[in-house]
Amino acid sequence: TPQLKVLRMPYVLGGRTFQAIRFQTVNERGFLAWNYDQESGVLIRSVTSSVGGPIQGPLAQGDSREGHTMITHNDIREVRAIAIPWASDPMPAWVRELRVLRYDGQMTATAYPGASPVVFPISVTFERQYLGPNWARYVQQVKAPGYNPPLARVFGSAQFAGLWVPPAALGRLQPGQVLDQDRVTGVVTSVGQIGQLAGNINGVVISLVGSGFRLDQVYDRQSGVLAYSSRVEKFLRYEVRLAHWQ
Repeated sequence: TPQLKVLRMPYVLGGRTFQAIRFQTVNERGFLAWNYDQESGVLIRSVTSSVGGPIQGPLAQGDSREGHTMITHNDIREVRAIAIPWASDPMPAWVRELRVLRYDGQMTATAYPGASPVVFPISVTFERQYLGPNWARYVQQVKAPGYNPPLARVFGSAQFAGLWVPPAALGRLQPGQVLDQDRVTGVVTSVGQIGQLAGNINGVVISLVGSGFRLDQVYDRQSGVLAYSSRVEKFLRYEVRLAHWQ
């Protein structure tokens, strides 16, 4: 199209020169550029710039009616193989039988330090669209303030923080066991409590902890399904519990 350019070009990133292919779009709403390494196909850099619509209504002194501009860029930092203990374990049988999982809970937001928190109900539904040999693709629908339209998500046995962990693998884990540590982000994945947990869940806690967040995933020891999830950030916390599956 007149707005789209596809270029093959050398691209320097992090002191390394890639033979890249670049997809670039420029229009009245903004600019997008996606640069891929031709050899591996991996996305090495993306850049966007978008301008919002004009501001409506009253203005404070000194303000204008021009919309905001958002500029983003994402650079690849590292590619590595993660040694997941249950990567080769088969997925639980229920993944093939059940199509919908729904989680209900609440989201707590604090605008700034010292402000009173605001609590919203939250509901997350996963509806299976495609079943692979050891993975499944779902459409995720989140009902909560500020969330976007449905999103495609892929889950499988060979991942952390997924919808399931094979039950046999849960039986091999030990409390305090470190499963992974990422040197770029500093995120540590480890095993927490095992046994009877709050909410009458006989489960295993797997936690991902970084400098700005903590994610605790509780998996049912019998089925391997994700039974409870809690994420805590600086000004935001959400927790959901498995409420329905069919």
